[in-house]
Amino acid sequence: MDTENSSPNSYAPPHITPPSTGTHKTTLILLHGTSTSGPELAASMLEIAIPARIPTPSTTSSTSAPSQTSTETGMRNLAGALPNTRLVFPTGKLRKTTVFGGRETNAWFDVVNFADRTEGEDLAIPGIFESIRHLTSLIRSETLLFPENERGKGQIIFGGFSQGAAMSMMLFLSNELAAQGVEREVGGWILMSGWLPFARQLHTCIMPFHSSISQRQNQAISWLRSHVGLEEVSGKELELGRCNKEDWKGMFMGHGMEDQKVRLEWAGKAKGLLDGCGVGIRWRVYEGLGHWFVGRELGEVVSTVDGEETEVVG
Repeated sequence: MDTENSSPNSYAPPHITPPSTGTHKTTLILLHGTSTSGPELAASMLEIAIPARIPTPSTTSSTSAPSQTSTETGMRNLAGALPNTRLVFPTGKLRKTTVFGGRETNAWFDVVNFADRTEGEDLAIPGIFESIRHLTSLIRSETLLFPENERGKGQIIFGGFSQGAAMSMMLFLSNELAAQGVEREVGGWILMSGWLPFARQLHTCIMPFHSSISQRQNQAISWLRSHVGLEEVSGKELELGRCNKEDWKGMFMGHGMEDQKVRLEWAGKAKGLLDGCGVGIRWRVYEGLGHWFVGRELGEVVSTVDGEETEVVG
């Protein structure tokens, strides 16, 4: 883990789990939720056992106890399942968080009301703008860790949990990666238990649905960039930037059916907007799961990094 100091007004260095094999082939960047941190998300995810993709007698539950080890169950944690992947868990900047009475917490942007994510949405704008710029820079830095002849092949998978998923959607829909010339580095996206900020406005701006996918993308990108204060773009930068088709590993969205903090219907609206913009989604809903994640869902994360479309069993 990186441990260098940071000033109160800067971003802390990300928590890093290096590839266990020593061979770096892919990078997975995952953002935490409101008021937590990269190290906390890493600790929570790395203690969960991930079921195999092929049913075996020892992989019968997607909610196996974190204390179970791979030798006891035939399962592995996220690092074990991705031995050639550098795991990167960034930490949001300390910023005023209205929902917590205005105290400073590590967050990607401000949230006013957990029960109604549309309340005071514009207070999120400064954080979204700043986080888009910071995360684009992080992706550029992570790209430089690959040999020059291996760059631009979608080796980075980006996403997050809760507010981290919401922030990931903002980064994707802003198309800032294309504006900064790094869209070919990101080969897939992970959206876990998230919602779409400005969902109502974005749905309105891509109407009518008989318009072309290209027109919808143009409208969504232009509106979002203008609303959060990013400079105007044109041409190819108004088409959702993705890596080459052969390197694209897709977008995974997972959500707990019993999630009371970020409602399933909010995630459904986000999926609808992305579908409307021509982004294919691999969508999973988990019965009995609240606002958290389970091994089976993390197995889908592994499948995305590995570029596999198969559903995780267990």
